[in-house]
Amino acid sequence: MTFDPAWLGYLSAIWCVGQLVWGIFRNDAMRTMIYGIATFAAVIIALNIGGVLNDETWSLFGLAVFGAHTAYALLITKVPWQIAIYSVLTATSLASIIGVF
Repeated sequence: MTFDPAWLGYLSAIWCVGQLVWGIFRNDAMRTMIYGIATFAAVIIALNIGGVLNDETWSLFGLAVFGAHTAYALLITKVPWQIAIYSVLTATSLASIIGVF
């Protein structure tokens, strides 16, 4: 069985949709706007308009989403478990991009 490098991108897209729905239900305008834009980007990648997007694009999307969460956790919330989880996901996304997997 081989490792599919795009699964972190898919996971980050699911995360963005979940956060968008959570922001809508919580009436949180900032969260809804941020994750709405991220969900729109995921839809563009999923539709593969022009045929130029591939699994590496999903890996880059995962790196962007989890990297932003890592930076936010490091600089704003400073919650240790968030820093650890997002750092691992960011590192795994980066490793899949550079070809470790």
